[in-house]
Amino acid sequence: MGCLQQNSDWSRKTGPGDWDKEDLQSLLHSYARQPARPFCLFIDGLDELMDDEGVGILIDFLDTLRKSSKLLKICLSSRPEQAIRTRLCHEPDLKMENLTLNDISSYSKAILGKEIALSSSPIDFEVVVRNISTKAEGVFLWAVLVTRSIARGISNGDSEDDIHKRFSKTPKKLYGLYLDMWTRLGEDSDLYQSSTALIFKILLITWQSFQKAPSDLSLLSLESN
Repeated sequence: MGCLQQNSDWSRKTGPGDWDKEDLQSLLHSYARQPARPFCLFIDGLDELMDDEGVGILIDFLDTLRKSSKLLKICLSSRPEQAIRTRLCHEPDLKMENLTLNDISSYSKAILGKEIALSSSPIDFEVVVRNISTKAEGVFLWAVLVTRSIARGISNGDSEDDIHKRFSKTPKKLYGLYLDMWTRLGEDSDLYQSSTALIFKILLITWQSFQKAPSDLSLLSLESN
């Protein structure tokens, strides 16, 4: 709160829409310059930025921020996109795909095994699981969404060729995957209607919390509605 009080404009901001890029950068620099106060910044999904230029701008800013304080540590997570790997090639890293590969494989086997056992079409179980585990590149949420999509296809009678076509067209990034799921809403309308309503309710509650408006909704009532 001390950093916010340094600037009267900052202290009057009530929601994400009130902040512009310059104010956010200035605020982070203020935190980083706090004497004898360690500061760790975690940024997830760096590859989900819409373009390589945006990635470069963010990494350049973080590099400037890091140099401003020896007490600042920054941890980034991202798919191994070439533009990101090139810029961060000299930094220490962990390959999450190596750490989560077995867990993703186990999850996919557990979900798909039930569907394949009931399928009338011959499907190479191990190949499907291996493709999901490899293409996920450590992103567990991506693996979960794709596994469920393939499971629905199998339960609807998809052949192995259909599954491979569905998989090859699956977007690599989460943003593209969400968009693809949204545009195909009609394929699983009963399944998606309740989840879509839940998403909108969560967004509404989040917006209302930033606006400090009273709400008749609560997270506890979401599932029941």
